[in-house]
Amino acid sequence: MNEQRQPTDHNNFIKRKYDQDLEDWTKKTSNKTIRFHDLRHTATTLLISGGVDLKTVKEICGHAKIETTMMYAHLVGRSIEKVARSFSISFKREEEFTEVP
Repeated sequence: MNEQRQPTDHNNFIKRKYDQDLEDWTKKTSNKTIRFHDLRHTATTLLISGGVDLKTVKEICGHAKIETTMMYAHLVGRSIEKVARSFSISFKREEEFTEVP
């Protein structure tokens, strides 16, 4: 959000902030250029790895299809598997149930 509490204009932000920050960073570190779109990929991956459901991530990113969002899931596959295992259902045998008074 900008100072007027409005969404930041993508093109204006790149011209005013991102280009200058990137130039400063490149001079200091001698690293390759980071495209603005690379930040979008990073944000999407962080949302998914942070546990935000894919439908919500799809809406935030503005993807037309959930399949586009799901492409990012492979990057955090092990984390998703770990979460899935922590929510696995184990069935009790009938004799293991206790009666409620």
